[in-house]
Amino acid sequence: MPRPQPKDSNLENDVRSLQSKLDLVVQQLNNLDKNVKILGKTVVIVNDRVKGIQAGPGSRGASVEAGKIEELEKQLDKLKQDVAETKHTVDMVNPLEFVTRDVVREMISDASKE
Repeated sequence: MPRPQPKDSNLENDVRSLQSKLDLVVQQLNNLDKNVKILGKTVVIVNDRVKGIQAGPGSRGASVEAGKIEELEKQLDKLKQDVAETKHTVDMVNPLEFVTRDVVREMISDASKE
């Protein structure tokens, strides 16, 4: 019959598990942050192109057909949607709700006192 593990061992395993999950969440948030920055830069570039096109031919030295304007507007709308989805994902994850190391240490000291 297997021996039950002591409470401290179970607690240590739980802490390690939580720490690895927290590390994964931090990594995902960092990736989301990078993606948001890239999307933001792309939105600015596309927006500048659209403004240049809307200003009319000659302002940027080229005339652009209506199909190109529509394509750029679609790209801009898609980028705005991507940014909104990324923001929604970050808001859902809300990293401030995760356990901090200090809280885990306090939990461990409380458990070891019992």
